[in-house]
Amino acid sequence: MNNPTQAEESAVSALGEYKQGQFQRAADGFNQARGLFLELSQPVRAAEMANNAAVAYLQMDQPGPALEVLQGTPEVFANDGNTHLQAQALGNQASAYEALGNRQQAEELYQQALDLFRVIGDHESESFILQGLSRVQLKEGRPIQALDSMQAAMEARPRRGLTGRILRRLLSLPARLLNR
Repeated sequence: MNNPTQAEESAVSALGEYKQGQFQRAADGFNQARGLFLELSQPVRAAEMANNAAVAYLQMDQPGPALEVLQGTPEVFANDGNTHLQAQALGNQASAYEALGNRQQAEELYQQALDLFRVIGDHESESFILQGLSRVQLKEGRPIQALDSMQAAMEARPRRGLTGRILRRLLSLPARLLNR
């Protein structure tokens, strides 16, 4: 039997590995911490570790293991009432499906995550999800929707200064040309 300190130490160590770009070691550490939290009957902390491991897998371009470790995590967070982590898990699943080429599933999950981030007012995450949604829409041959999503991403988290103004003008140009 482990104790909470072991689980937390494993999580902190894995986070350190992640920050140093050691993604495989981070994924291994997060998975170890996940197992320890499950033994301690702490499903929410275990789901957090699964979410973290998935991000490390995605950094290594391993969407299959990311999806596998994410199974059930959005539901754990939903049952706990943690909308932010639920949306993060959905966004990570969407990224994995996108990497696997399953664009329809990715788009559905990005939309679910987007809806949740909007409910809680997390504009930075909303912007990130809209960028993912835009990529999927572009790959699906829907450039106007992709531009709309990218423009919404810019509005959700506006960049300051000259670069931000230029990007906003460039993104609005196609809509103006189409009289939208």
